[in-house]
Amino acid sequence: MTRAGTSPRIVRMAPRVVSLVLLCLLAGCSDLQDWQSTQRADTLEAYQSFVEGHPESQYVTVAERRIRELTEDRDWRIANERDSAESYRNFINEHPPVVRTYRDS
Repeated sequence: MTRAGTSPRIVRMAPRVVSLVLLCLLAGCSDLQDWQSTQRADTLEAYQSFVEGHPESQYVTVAERRIRELTEDRDWRIANERDSAESYRNFINEHPPVVRTYRDS
């Protein structure tokens, strides 16, 4: 024991524990910073990259929903530019209408 009553082992481990805590905090900050950058970019590629880089993030569900929205928007623009029965049929096949029930609310 040291004179303050702390064991030498605890004293030796303290810097490691502090480093580990700081590393965990920085990882969380990185996640938030990347999420904010992704939102600012608001592109399909940015959201896909975020999900690949942060698969365990709390923001993945929101990112995946935004990927679906942006994909549907892109596919609608393509169908609209082609302006043919086939292009609209392809769009509907890829993005079937969602029927909501009272329970979904």
